[in-house]
Amino acid sequence: MDYGNFRLAKEKFLQSIKLDFQPRQTYYHLGLVERQLGNSKSALDYFEKSQGQFEPYGLFLQLGTLYMDRDQLDKAKENLEKLVAMDPRKDLETEANYYLAVIATRKGNVDAASERLKSILKLDPDYERAIILQGDIANYRGNEDEARKKLNRALEIINRKLDNIEERLSGNVQMSQYGEIKAQREALKERKNMVTNRLEEL
Repeated sequence: MDYGNFRLAKEKFLQSIKLDFQPRQTYYHLGLVERQLGNSKSALDYFEKSQGQFEPYGLFLQLGTLYMDRDQLDKAKENLEKLVAMDPRKDLETEANYYLAVIATRKGNVDAASERLKSILKLDPDYERAIILQGDIANYRGNEDEARKKLNRALEIINRKLDNIEERLSGNVQMSQYGEIKAQREALKERKNMVTNRLEEL
């Protein structure tokens, strides 16, 4: 899994389950692998099985975002708020607050979402997803100039992060980090395409 070979990881985790009467963290790791393979329903099933057995901070982030994808916003909010209340490390807390802002936006509470986004960016000014959502909110409010400004700012940050990743990959990278770095690169590329398309639409 750490090397980015998710199909082989899935095979090995499934073998592990057959040999373990109480899989605990195997369910959680299978959920991670299934999500990387694009199997969100299977991922959710495994994460739900992990509840009450193995509950790292990341479990609540995974459940929150998967419930969001299924438009189960109340369940998503419950899991994300639980994560924030657990005082996790900064990056997890930031992600949870970002998704809570997304939920607030989808429920029409754009003022609450805006305040949460401001708090995120005070702690991490380069968190491009928060800036993109600020741009979306500005566009929703009819302020195209502000939306364009936010999206261009996000694009600058994404390009800089992509350059840093390419530099890391061209150097000596530990194999255990390779899969994660590649996943970050793919996520940033998708985000870049999304921002570029939104700028063209403005």
